[in-house]
Amino acid sequence: LDSFFARVYPHLPCNGLNLIILSYSYTHLFNMKRILKISGIVILLLIAAIIVLPFVFKGKIIQIAKEQANANLHAVVDFDEDIKLNLIKSFPKFYLEIRDLTVANKVPFEGDTIANIGSLAVKLNLMEAIKGKLEVKALYLDEARIYLHVLNDTVKYTGNWDIMIPSEETDEDEAEEETDEAAVSLPVKDLKITNSYFVYQDDLYDMLIDLKDLNLEGKGDFSQEVFDLTTIASVKQTDFAYGGIKYLSKVNTTLDAIFGLDLNTYTYTFKENSLKLNDFELNFDGFMIMPESDIDLDITFEAPSTEFKNLISLIPVVYAKDFEGLSASGDVNFNGKLKGVYGGESIPAFNINLGINKGMFKYPDLPAAINNVFIDLQIDNPDGIIDHTVVNLKKMHVELDKEPFDASVLLKTPESDPYISASINGKIDLSQIKNIVNLDEQTQLQGIVHSDLKLKGHMSDIENERYENFYASGNVIFVALKYFSEDFNKMLEVPQLHLEFSPEFVDLKELYLLVDNSDIEAKGKLTNFIPYLFSDGVLAGNLMINSNYLNLNTLLKSDEKETKGEGSDEGEVSDSSNGMTAVILPDNIEFVMNASFGTLIYDNIDLDNVLCKLILKESKLEIINLRAGILGGEIIANGFYETINPDKPKMKFKLKIDELNVKQTHQAFAVVQKFAPIAKFIEGGLGGELDIESELGEDLKPLWESLFSKGKLVINQMKVQEFAPVNMLANTLQMEKYKNLEIKNVRPSYKIQNGKFYLDSTDFKVDKTKFNVKGWNSLDKKMDYVLKIDIPAEEFKSKSTSILAQYGLSNVNLPIGETIKVGANITGSIDKPKVKITTVDAKNTVKDAVKKKVTEVVDQQKEALEKRLLEEKEKQQKMLEEKARQETERLKQEAEKKRKELEEKARLEAEKKKKQLEEEARKKLKKIFE
Repeated sequence: LDSFFARVYPHLPCNGLNLIILSYSYTHLFNMKRILKISGIVILLLIAAIIVLPFVFKGKIIQIAKEQANANLHAVVDFDEDIKLNLIKSFPKFYLEIRDLTVANKVPFEGDTIANIGSLAVKLNLMEAIKGKLEVKALYLDEARIYLHVLNDTVKYTGNWDIMIPSEETDEDEAEEETDEAAVSLPVKDLKITNSYFVYQDDLYDMLIDLKDLNLEGKGDFSQEVFDLTTIASVKQTDFAYGGIKYLSKVNTTLDAIFGLDLNTYTYTFKENSLKLNDFELNFDGFMIMPESDIDLDITFEAPSTEFKNLISLIPVVYAKDFEGLSASGDVNFNGKLKGVYGGESIPAFNINLGINKGMFKYPDLPAAINNVFIDLQIDNPDGIIDHTVVNLKKMHVELDKEPFDASVLLKTPESDPYISASINGKIDLSQIKNIVNLDEQTQLQGIVHSDLKLKGHMSDIENERYENFYASGNVIFVALKYFSEDFNKMLEVPQLHLEFSPEFVDLKELYLLVDNSDIEAKGKLTNFIPYLFSDGVLAGNLMINSNYLNLNTLLKSDEKETKGEGSDEGEVSDSSNGMTAVILPDNIEFVMNASFGTLIYDNIDLDNVLCKLILKESKLEIINLRAGILGGEIIANGFYETINPDKPKMKFKLKIDELNVKQTHQAFAVVQKFAPIAKFIEGGLGGELDIESELGEDLKPLWESLFSKGKLVINQMKVQEFAPVNMLANTLQMEKYKNLEIKNVRPSYKIQNGKFYLDSTDFKVDKTKFNVKGWNSLDKKMDYVLKIDIPAEEFKSKSTSILAQYGLSNVNLPIGETIKVGANITGSIDKPKVKITTVDAKNTVKDAVKKKVTEVVDQQKEALEKRLLEEKEKQQKMLEEKARQETERLKQEAEKKRKELEEKARLEAEKKKKQLEEEARKKLKKIFE
């Protein structure tokens, strides 16, 4: 050892101490090598674990997520199972990303999709994930579409996000659960939302919040009960509507705020914050407490900047173009407060103040400006009682290129008995708007609006017809109004509109309206106008409406794009959207209208010389005795269109038609195409009476499965040509003449129900052949029709022996002059029919024919005998009658002769007596003269 030591370390003395040090050094060196080796192995294992562990836990995480969703949510949850897991990106946490996540509602929100998320990523606690628990440390959403919906339910506030299934656990289960940690917990410290879209629709309070292109970053420790949440958010387009009024439209919104969150008391405090709506900035101070459904508010707000330019940035048409170059001046004061409970029947007390003094704005490249803007507006509610709200627009003065416009409005007791005091006076030249505001190049606007209107009094005085207590006087007149925009895509012209106000009614003295080539002229009286305008009153009216030409497509179509679907036959209505949009009828307008239209066009249907009565009431338009020329014939219609349920418009009509062209009817009406495809192959006229009703889709087309119709039709004469089922029948019977059917005097009746057309038993003749047909066809073009056909026997003369044998016939036993009864069943589809001869009773037909012939001979002989007997009887009767006549004549002649003899004898006696009297008279005269 000493020799070894001396050779290796010749510079060191050889002694025991050095030996001990050297020995330790070698031992340490050996241990270091060992440690390094072990460390390398550990590092390699750790790297391997980082790579492998995500795949190990992937299935477990998917299983936990789906189990939790299915067990706890009243909704349908789906996502792409190819989830991404990574430890390297977020070590020592799991990085989990789920794509294409959807959460769809069940009843009563069936059809709503709460969430459609392109990417949802989280960071998870690794150790907790190993234990089978998901502890979310960070949450990231990208391309999320969130839709929150509240039903119009006054009993309970029902939101579509309330999808947690209520727990039905026992007390023991609850106690046990308290000792176990949840499978999913959310101690989130980092929240990020990018490129997302959020909608909140509240049907109960008629509220809509629509946020497009939402980006948000939030930082806070949700694992704590009390913490601060720092939020930076931006929304490219914000829309806000309440009570049917759109307060914000396409507003660029940013929020930079710190909120204090106390999750013990559910208190949310506004700390440092700045909310910008376009260029208009607001600051908030105060708090809100949300222990349950009600919200306790104590908030004040104000606009720290008082520039008029910032306020008018909220006007979309002003902010849309070249806003940065706009020059503006004027002082603005805007502030307010909310204090009290919001929820159920309660609202907080509130106060809002807006003051504008000497406002002005002008674009540098436009000649005119808006000057001298003065506004003094106060909206005050001192105690949260709605009826105590006072809206006081003390003053509004605006000058549009030196034309003044003034208004003032005072509204009190809006709930119990609204009191209104209003004055509007001024003239607006709409053609000057383009000189004040940078309108879109496509936009056209011109016309003059004159207003001189004063109102004062309580609504109750109008409702109780105490018109002497309510003052209303003035006129509103539109002259030569024209409007066109790229969005509207139609030229709207109002050459004249004149409204004259009185306490009893508003007299619509004249309205003439042009939309593209359509014209409408109206006159009449509107009652209850003031309650309708300022409260929840129902506007009533009695109007006369006339039009020379009205194209409803212009008014109802959402756009002018081609709507004919690919592959549809020329002239047919396509299943694709026809561009129409359902019109939601108001529930607070009651109009009675007598209307006449020279030409009325709807979809691809032209109506001529239309006369009808229309009644609009409670979201229902009733059409009474509509008479019109249509499709070469005439129609009389009675029925209605209603939108009581806006999501499911409905129509119901009773129709009487006369000589409508069948082929044109097929081209015009989708319902005929769907349920009576044979009409496409018919030449002729159609009449009759029918009923039809159906729910309608958003495009105003019937929802086919809901459609019901029944009727009795009249077809005086028609031709059926090249209809596949008829051709197949003719080929099967080898009767070429049946391919082109000429039919007269048919009276079919039918019913449409549950997506099927049912034809009742119908008889008709083609030449000498008698047909009876009944059956059905469906929306998918399947069919099942049964026919009974009486074919003249002579039609079989030219047939081959095999064909005759098929029907049990031969040329020998053909019953000439008789018919062969044939049955047929037509199935398959309209395009690919199948024909089967179901019954042939030819042999019995022959026997029946012979029997019938014998019977006819016997009947003929019997008839001849009866005829001879009748003739003999008539001959004897005539002889007796002649003898009686001759005897009567003889007696008559003898009586006449005797009468004449008596008359002659009486005459001779009279003459003799006369002579005797004359002789006696001469003798007496002679004696007198002697």
